[in-house]
Amino acid sequence: MITVNFLADQNLISLKGQKLVSTVYPNAGWSVVAISKMKNKANEDVAKAFIDYCLTKEAGEMISKTTHAIACHPDVAPPAGSKPLKDLPLFKAYDFEKAGAAKQEMTDKFFGL
Repeated sequence: MITVNFLADQNLISLKGQKLVSTVYPNAGWSVVAISKMKNKANEDVAKAFIDYCLTKEAGEMISKTTHAIACHPDVAPPAGSKPLKDLPLFKAYDFEKAGAAKQEMTDKFFGL
């Protein structure tokens, strides 16, 4: 069987005893999980504190431990059976800003917004 899905999911299944072979091909895509806050809203200081926490090593370790995702914090070891983010053959020239702009354009086009 062949499937395309997230490495973290594959790692979880593999750790449960299933024999999987995961392959990350050169210039593979990224899965971006972003966080942001809205300007000039109530509790802006609390939102900033939460974002600051999300960027810590402690939060990265928690994410890695609970979801088996590879944290982007450079001091967080990858989950068992995974390589560090820097060692994966991901598309390094990916333009996140351009992708963000294109996302809105595609959303408007396909959902008629």
